[in-house]
Amino acid sequence: MEAKGKTVSEALRKALKVLGLTEDQVDVKVVQKPEFGVLGIFGKKEAVVEVTPKNVEAGSPAEEAAVLSETPTADAEVDISEAAADRAEAEAYLDDEAEAIQTAAKQFLKDMITAMALEVAVTTDYDRDSDVLHVELAGPKMGILIGRRGQTLDAIQYLTSLAVNKTTDHYVRVLIDTEHYREKRQGTLEHLAYKMADKAVRYHKKMVLEPMNPGERRIIHATLQDSETVYTYSEGHDPYRHVVIDLKENQDRGD
Repeated sequence: MEAKGKTVSEALRKALKVLGLTEDQVDVKVVQKPEFGVLGIFGKKEAVVEVTPKNVEAGSPAEEAAVLSETPTADAEVDISEAAADRAEAEAYLDDEAEAIQTAAKQFLKDMITAMALEVAVTTDYDRDSDVLHVELAGPKMGILIGRRGQTLDAIQYLTSLAVNKTTDHYVRVLIDTEHYREKRQGTLEHLAYKMADKAVRYHKKMVLEPMNPGERRIIHATLQDSETVYTYSEGHDPYRHVVIDLKENQDRGD
């Protein structure tokens, strides 16, 4: 079957969804190339890919979508070398997209860090399967970029996400870290969750935590979700939204 998209990646995802197959179960041929920009910005010309299942099982979605010839002919024979070349071309475009995403992040961070007069090394790793871009910052003054309780780092991550997602047709999640701050912060929050839960039980009263961003609130909720004595909920509005830890016997009161 053929599928269209702003990028080869998007067109391929559409075809795989219809066929109910994964990328390693098909042969891919790029029929039409998109207009590819330096930072992954695409023009009006869409990408068109031709996707052929390698093995079609009876009753599968791929069987319904694929048109199979009853009588093999010379024209229908698969040219293995050509198919390999087509697949390599498709892979190259997917790699180009990944490189464009990382280039956009690096350029944005370079401009921001230069304006802050800091020396910071930026390394990126893009997971194409999950559409997650991991960014690691390294330098002598990382405390400035982390900020109070990670607020500056969170702001940089948010702005970088906006910059990156302007250059791609699908959402890319951006995660920025430095000096393993995220891991350390998670450990601190988990410890805080258990400590405040113990206080709620000991003093028989609900405990109101300080305002946190959505990611940190999720850590508190996840840490105590299996507790037999307390439950958690969020209240308030950002940037003052916070987690409340209360006794389960009071849960009938609602959030």
